[in-house]
Amino acid sequence: MGKLIQIKNLVKKYDDKTVAVNDVSFSVDEGSVVSIIGRSGSGKSTLLQLLGLLDKPTSGSILLNNQDISQFDDTKRALYRRKKIGIIYQNFNLLPEYSIKDNICLPLLLDNEKIDQAYFEELVDLLGLKQLLSKQPYQLSGGEQQRVAIARAFIIKPILILADEPTGNLDKANGDRVMDLMLNTAEILKTTVIFVTHDNTLAKCAGRILEMSDGILVTSTM
Repeated sequence: MGKLIQIKNLVKKYDDKTVAVNDVSFSVDEGSVVSIIGRSGSGKSTLLQLLGLLDKPTSGSILLNNQDISQFDDTKRALYRRKKIGIIYQNFNLLPEYSIKDNICLPLLLDNEKIDQAYFEELVDLLGLKQLLSKQPYQLSGGEQQRVAIARAFIIKPILILADEPTGNLDKANGDRVMDLMLNTAEILKTTVIFVTHDNTLAKCAGRILEMSDGILVTSTM
């Protein structure tokens, strides 16, 4: 199994006094599941944003498939993110005027790409969404909306899934179910997953736990 991600001496400063990510280095194997934990303000969400090309580092490098994505300009970052990285937000970010099917396929529709129908059907089947495709987001429960958000992240066949507090807006029962579905889908589709959580029990679902404190990576547990 090769290294999908290699992070070297990564720094993100917002000003002289605010260092959100401070000289962080680690690597992630292809197909693995990694959780990032830490208190509020520890830098974990900033680290995820850097990985997802939603922000640019002050210094250091992020190698994804041996390509230094930290050097990309804004246009290249946006294109790479749309094609290669699936992002799952805790507030779902579904478009209310679109059907569930169109919400799932939105990343492909934006790029005028053809939908792989067999893959789409496998995905909605894995996530239990087959009966909901003609509905709209307001007709779904929070757990169902999060499953739609997961399907949308996977529809582009990403090499990396990033999830920021993916169960943060759900009760425990729904959160556990959504987490199981996300990780099961990733395992079947052989996709690398990195997720941020404040829940230490949830973090243990991952094969590896990274702990952040004051912008520093303080522990890396296999």
